Amino acid sequence: MFRALRIELAHPNPTLVHEFRNFGEEVYAALRDVYGVSLKEIHASTSEFHVRRIHRRELRRVEARVRRLAERYANLHPVLVQEVMDDGDA
Repeated sequence: MFRALRIELAHPNPTLVHEFRNFGEEVYAALRDVYGVSLKEIHASTSEFHVRRIHRRELRRVEARVRRLAERYANLHPVLVQEVMDDGDA
C-alpha cells in the first residue's frame, strides 16, 4: 500500500556531500510532517536517502515536489528520484 522514493545523486562526488545534505534537509523540512523522512539518514548519506510512507495516490505529487526542491541545487544535477517498495525503515 505504501511506497517510498529513493533520492540519489546520479554521479556521486565527495565534493557534493555537503550540498546534497543541505538539499536533504530541505526535503526533510518540506515533508517531515506527513511522510517518513529521517534527518539521521540524510546526515549520514553521501549519495542517497529515502522518503517513506507515501500512499500510492500521492506518489507523483511528492516526487514532483522533491524534483522542484532539487532544481535549486544546480551542482547536484541530475538528482534521481525513483519509486521503491517501502521497507518500513524511517
